[in-house]
Amino acid sequence: MHHNSNRRVPTARSMVVGLILAVAATAAADTVDINSLLLYSEQETIVLQRDSFYFGAIAAKQDVDIKERVRTDAVYSEANVSFGDDAVVRGRVLANAVATAGMRLDFVGSDFTGNTVNINTDATIQGDVQARSDTMALQSGATVTGSLLGNRDVAVGDNSTIYGDASAGIGYNLIFGANVTVTGSTDPLDKAIAAFTLPLMPAEPTRPRIGRTNVRGSAESTVTLAPGSYKDLSIEQDSVLNLSSGTYVFKSFWMAKRGIVNVDTSGGDVVINVTSGFDTGQYVQFNPSGEGKVIINVHGNGGVWLGLGNMMKANMFVWNGIFGADKNLQFMGTILAKKNISIDEGAALYYSQGGGNYQGVPEPISLAVLAAGAVMMLLRRRRRHVVT
Repeated sequence: MHHNSNRRVPTARSMVVGLILAVAATAAADTVDINSLLLYSEQETIVLQRDSFYFGAIAAKQDVDIKERVRTDAVYSEANVSFGDDAVVRGRVLANAVATAGMRLDFVGSDFTGNTVNINTDATIQGDVQARSDTMALQSGATVTGSLLGNRDVAVGDNSTIYGDASAGIGYNLIFGANVTVTGSTDPLDKAIAAFTLPLMPAEPTRPRIGRTNVRGSAESTVTLAPGSYKDLSIEQDSVLNLSSGTYVFKSFWMAKRGIVNVDTSGGDVVINVTSGFDTGQYVQFNPSGEGKVIINVHGNGGVWLGLGNMMKANMFVWNGIFGADKNLQFMGTILAKKNISIDEGAALYYSQGGGNYQGVPEPISLAVLAAGAVMMLLRRRRRHVVT
């Protein structure tokens, strides 16, 4: 079905189709499984800088702000979700408020849903686009293999093709630019898509009592530490810290640049409890071995800061503070934080609930190669849009 420039398609009630969509749309607000999340901010926001890759689901109570040239899986927010230009999304997007995307969105998922939806030019979408209770606008050059399901006006820019239905709300309009094709129905639909609520983090474990002994390591030293309760841990640059199965308690944790933390989980999980802050310098590597997990609990308001180029495999819980990371983070596991999560550009994160060996998940050097390949993919996509 071809539509003329700026044509408005009036609406009329269709009760049978509307009831069917109401059921399907309500189901779109399914409960999010917290155990399936790569990144989760229970109370605040997530900000992810450009040129990065996130192989796992992302969720936040407040806004999720994703910059340009970022690859993600599913994204959930009880507030707003925004993507910069050249986003690659492989999973659903669900926002209780506004869902937006910059130019050249590449989306494959069940649905891209917001209270209001705004998608910039040249989007390629495989899945439905849904506006929960407000307007929807797709700019020119959109290709949608799925349906546009609005609750108020639905606007589609020039030279766009919808391989599915395009439906505005009852009493509202479809607004098409020039050369817009819709292969399915343009009948209106009476529907409602319920807002959703993200789960809470698990209960914080009891904050452990710290010990009285500080752990110090000079530059270029090797420190082998048995499980137990300590005070402050501070290891200087170019050093090695060896940990083994069991539980460690520290007031604070500091590993300086180019440090290596060997974590032997062959005898079971290694649990690191920090009552204040957990910080690392540049190019620190955590190297787990064995079948157990590395579990890091940071209880204090100091939160977590990982320096430039860190490499880590862990399941990290930041119970009262923020999580922040400098550029080029490589991380496998999960990060659940009570407050803000902010990760700088060049990151590559991969979801896993597994143990130290993370069978089936690339080793860090392989992840770097994977990230480089994804960069090339994005560059190729960008070149296709260059006019010479």
